[in-house]
Amino acid sequence: MWTREELKTNAKELLKANYWKAFLAAAVISVMAGANQRFINFGNTTLDNAKGTASTFTILAITFGTLLFCVIFSIFVVNPFTVGSQKLLLNCKEDCAQNSDLVFAFKNSYFNIVKTLFMQKLITSVFTLLFVIPGIIKAYEYRMVPYLLAENPDMDWREALNTSKEMMDGQKWNTFVLDMSFFGWHLLSIFTCGILEPFYVTPYNLLTNAELYHALKN
Repeated sequence: MWTREELKTNAKELLKANYWKAFLAAAVISVMAGANQRFINFGNTTLDNAKGTASTFTILAITFGTLLFCVIFSIFVVNPFTVGSQKLLLNCKEDCAQNSDLVFAFKNSYFNIVKTLFMQKLITSVFTLLFVIPGIIKAYEYRMVPYLLAENPDMDWREALNTSKEMMDGQKWNTFVLDMSFFGWHLLSIFTCGILEPFYVTPYNLLTNAELYHALKN
Protein backbone atom coordinates (compact mmCIF):
# COMPACT_ATOMS: atom_id res chain seq x y z
CA MET A 1 0.00 0.00 0.00
CA TRP A 2 1.38 3.38 -0.97
CA THR A 3 1.50 6.43 1.27
CA ARG A 4 1.61 10.13 0.43
CA GLU A 5 4.86 10.53 2.31
CA GLU A 6 6.53 7.74 0.35
CA LEU A 7 5.39 9.04 -3.03
CA LYS A 8 6.40 12.62 -2.30
CA THR A 9 9.78 11.61 -0.88
CA ASN A 10 10.52 9.55 -3.99
CA ALA A 11 9.38 12.43 -6.19
CA LYS A 12 11.73 14.85 -4.43
CA GLU A 13 14.67 12.51 -4.98
CA LEU A 14 13.77 12.14 -8.65
CA LEU A 15 13.42 15.89 -8.99
CA LYS A 16 16.93 16.40 -7.66
CA ALA A 17 18.35 13.93 -10.18
CA ASN A 18 16.21 14.97 -13.17
CA TYR A 19 15.30 18.58 -12.49
CA TRP A 20 15.58 20.06 -15.97
CA LYS A 21 13.85 17.13 -17.64
CA ALA A 22 10.98 17.32 -15.17
CA PHE A 23 10.85 21.09 -15.62
CA LEU A 24 10.68 20.66 -19.41
CA ALA A 25 7.83 18.14 -19.14
CA ALA A 26 5.95 20.44 -16.77
CA ALA A 27 6.52 23.42 -19.07
CA VAL A 28 5.15 21.54 -22.08
CA ILE A 29 2.05 20.43 -20.17
CA SER A 30 1.47 23.98 -18.89
CA VAL A 31 1.94 25.55 -22.33
CA MET A 32 -0.37 23.02 -23.97
CA ALA A 33 -2.99 23.50 -21.25
CA GLY A 34 -2.89 27.26 -21.69
CA ALA A 35 -2.83 27.27 -25.48
CA ASN A 36 -6.57 26.71 -25.93
CA GLN A 37 -7.35 29.49 -23.46
CA ARG A 38 -5.25 31.86 -25.55
CA PHE A 39 -7.16 30.85 -28.67
CA ILE A 40 -10.45 31.44 -26.86
CA ASN A 41 -9.25 34.85 -25.68
CA PHE A 42 -8.29 35.70 -29.25
CA GLY A 43 -11.76 34.65 -30.44
CA ASN A 44 -13.41 36.76 -27.73
CA THR A 45 -11.30 39.77 -28.71
CA THR A 46 -12.28 39.29 -32.33
CA LEU A 47 -15.94 39.10 -31.34
CA ASP A 48 -15.69 42.28 -29.27
CA ASN A 49 -14.18 44.12 -32.22
CA ALA A 50 -16.85 42.78 -34.56
CA LYS A 51 -19.85 43.68 -32.40
CA GLY A 52 -21.97 46.42 -33.86
CA THR A 53 -20.56 46.00 -37.36
CA ALA A 54 -20.69 42.26 -38.09
CA SER A 55 -23.78 40.26 -38.94
CA THR A 56 -25.18 37.56 -36.68
CA PHE A 57 -23.88 34.94 -39.10
CA THR A 58 -20.35 36.35 -38.85
CA ILE A 59 -20.46 36.36 -35.05
CA LEU A 60 -21.72 32.77 -34.98
CA ALA A 61 -19.05 31.75 -37.50
CA ILE A 62 -16.28 33.28 -35.37
CA THR A 63 -17.61 31.61 -32.23
CA PHE A 64 -18.01 28.19 -33.85
CA GLY A 65 -14.68 28.46 -35.65
CA THR A 66 -12.83 29.29 -32.43
CA LEU A 67 -14.42 26.43 -30.51
CA LEU A 68 -13.84 23.96 -33.36
CA PHE A 69 -10.19 24.93 -33.65
CA CYS A 70 -9.70 24.55 -29.87
CA VAL A 71 -11.26 21.08 -29.90
CA ILE A 72 -9.16 19.92 -32.87
CA PHE A 73 -5.97 21.38 -31.38
CA SER A 74 -6.66 19.69 -28.05
CA ILE A 75 -7.37 16.29 -29.62
CA PHE A 76 -4.51 16.14 -32.11
CA VAL A 77 -1.79 18.21 -30.40
CA VAL A 78 -2.36 18.79 -26.67
CA ASN A 79 -3.31 15.22 -25.76
CA PRO A 80 -0.35 13.55 -27.56
CA PHE A 81 2.07 16.01 -25.96
CA THR A 82 0.54 15.16 -22.59
CA VAL A 83 1.30 11.47 -23.12
CA GLY A 84 4.84 12.33 -24.23
CA SER A 85 5.39 14.43 -21.13
CA GLN A 86 4.17 11.58 -18.92
CA LYS A 87 6.52 9.22 -20.79
CA LEU A 88 9.46 11.47 -19.91
CA LEU A 89 8.38 11.69 -16.27
CA LEU A 90 7.90 7.92 -15.98
CA ASN A 91 11.35 7.31 -17.45
CA CYS A 92 12.94 9.52 -14.81
CA LYS A 93 12.47 6.63 -12.37
CA GLU A 94 14.37 4.29 -14.70
CA ASP A 95 17.08 6.90 -15.28
CA CYS A 96 16.47 6.72 -19.03
CA ALA A 97 14.45 9.90 -19.63
CA GLN A 98 15.23 11.72 -22.87
CA ASN A 99 13.89 15.02 -24.17
CA SER A 100 12.75 13.13 -27.27
CA ASP A 101 10.20 11.35 -25.06
CA LEU A 102 8.05 14.48 -25.41
CA VAL A 103 7.15 13.52 -29.00
CA PHE A 104 6.73 9.82 -28.15
CA ALA A 105 3.01 9.84 -29.02
CA PHE A 106 3.65 11.31 -32.46
CA LYS A 107 5.96 8.40 -33.31
CA ASN A 108 4.14 5.51 -31.67
CA SER A 109 0.53 4.57 -32.47
CA TYR A 110 -0.41 8.24 -32.79
CA PHE A 111 -4.00 7.72 -33.93
CA ASN A 112 -4.68 5.07 -31.29
CA ILE A 113 -3.46 7.47 -28.60
CA VAL A 114 -5.58 10.27 -30.07
CA LYS A 115 -8.67 8.02 -30.16
CA THR A 116 -8.16 6.69 -26.63
CA LEU A 117 -7.72 10.11 -25.03
CA PHE A 118 -10.66 11.44 -27.04
CA MET A 119 -12.90 8.70 -25.66
CA GLN A 120 -11.58 9.33 -22.15
CA LYS A 121 -12.35 13.06 -22.34
CA LEU A 122 -15.69 12.47 -24.08
CA ILE A 123 -17.00 10.04 -21.45
CA THR A 124 -15.76 12.22 -18.59
CA SER A 125 -17.33 15.33 -20.16
CA VAL A 126 -20.69 13.62 -20.63
CA PHE A 127 -20.77 12.51 -16.99
CA THR A 128 -19.73 16.01 -15.88
CA LEU A 129 -22.48 17.66 -17.91
CA LEU A 130 -25.11 15.30 -16.52
CA PHE A 131 -23.90 15.12 -12.93
CA VAL A 132 -20.87 17.01 -11.61
CA ILE A 133 -19.87 14.57 -8.86
CA PRO A 134 -20.00 11.46 -11.11
CA GLY A 135 -17.93 13.44 -13.62
CA ILE A 136 -15.24 14.03 -11.00
CA ILE A 137 -15.32 10.34 -10.08
CA LYS A 138 -14.89 9.41 -13.75
CA ALA A 139 -11.94 11.78 -14.03
CA TYR A 140 -10.25 9.94 -11.15
CA GLU A 141 -11.16 6.54 -12.57
CA TYR A 142 -9.47 7.37 -15.88
CA ARG A 143 -6.53 9.23 -14.36
CA MET A 144 -4.01 6.52 -15.27
CA VAL A 145 -4.91 6.42 -18.98
CA PRO A 146 -2.13 8.78 -20.21
CA TYR A 147 0.45 6.81 -18.20
CA LEU A 148 -0.82 3.49 -19.58
CA LEU A 149 -0.53 4.85 -23.11
CA ALA A 150 2.96 6.16 -22.39
CA GLU A 151 4.01 2.57 -21.72
CA ASN A 152 1.54 0.78 -24.01
CA PRO A 153 0.71 3.04 -26.99
CA ASP A 154 -1.05 0.19 -28.82
CA MET A 155 -3.48 -0.52 -25.97
CA ASP A 156 -7.12 -0.52 -27.10
CA TRP A 157 -9.11 2.40 -25.72
CA ARG A 158 -11.57 0.16 -23.89
CA GLU A 159 -8.76 -1.80 -22.29
CA ALA A 160 -6.96 1.41 -21.31
CA LEU A 161 -10.07 2.85 -19.64
CA ASN A 162 -10.93 -0.42 -17.90
CA THR A 163 -7.35 -0.95 -16.70
CA SER A 164 -7.21 2.58 -15.29
CA LYS A 165 -10.55 1.99 -13.59
CA GLU A 166 -9.21 -1.22 -11.99
CA MET A 167 -6.02 0.51 -10.87
CA MET A 168 -7.99 3.34 -9.25
CA ASP A 169 -10.50 1.02 -7.57
CA GLY A 170 -10.36 1.90 -3.88
CA GLN A 171 -7.72 4.55 -4.56
CA LYS A 172 -9.79 7.56 -5.64
CA TRP A 173 -10.22 9.12 -2.18
CA ASN A 174 -6.56 8.62 -1.28
CA THR A 175 -5.58 10.18 -4.60
CA PHE A 176 -7.88 13.13 -3.94
CA VAL A 177 -6.19 13.63 -0.56
CA LEU A 178 -2.82 13.42 -2.33
CA ASP A 179 -3.94 16.21 -4.66
CA MET A 180 -5.11 18.32 -1.73
CA SER A 181 -1.73 17.89 -0.02
CA PHE A 182 -0.28 20.22 -2.68
CA PHE A 183 -2.70 23.02 -1.81
CA GLY A 184 -0.18 24.63 0.52
CA TRP A 185 2.44 24.64 -2.22
CA HIS A 186 0.04 26.28 -4.68
CA LEU A 187 -0.84 28.87 -2.04
CA LEU A 188 2.83 29.55 -1.38
CA SER A 189 3.37 29.98 -5.11
CA ILE A 190 0.82 32.80 -5.12
CA PHE A 191 2.90 34.66 -2.53
CA THR A 192 5.94 34.32 -4.81
CA CYS A 193 4.04 35.95 -7.71
CA GLY A 194 3.67 32.53 -9.31
CA ILE A 195 7.42 32.00 -9.73
CA LEU A 196 7.51 28.91 -7.53
CA GLU A 197 4.77 27.12 -9.49
CA PRO A 198 6.59 26.38 -12.80
CA PHE A 199 10.05 26.03 -11.30
CA TYR A 200 9.24 23.66 -8.45
CA VAL A 201 5.60 22.95 -7.58
CA THR A 202 4.43 21.66 -10.96
CA PRO A 203 7.46 19.39 -11.63
CA TYR A 204 7.23 18.08 -8.06
CA ASN A 205 3.50 17.46 -8.42
CA LEU A 206 3.83 15.70 -11.77
CA LEU A 207 6.62 13.43 -10.54
CA THR A 208 4.51 12.54 -7.52
CA ASN A 209 1.69 11.51 -9.82
CA ALA A 210 4.11 9.45 -11.90
CA GLU A 211 5.18 7.75 -8.67
CA LEU A 212 1.51 7.04 -7.95
CA TYR A 213 1.23 5.26 -11.30
CA HIS A 214 4.30 3.15 -10.56
CA ALA A 215 2.88 2.26 -7.13
CA LEU A 216 -0.53 1.26 -8.52
CA LYS A 217 1.02 -0.67 -11.41
CA ASN A 218 3.21 -2.68 -9.06
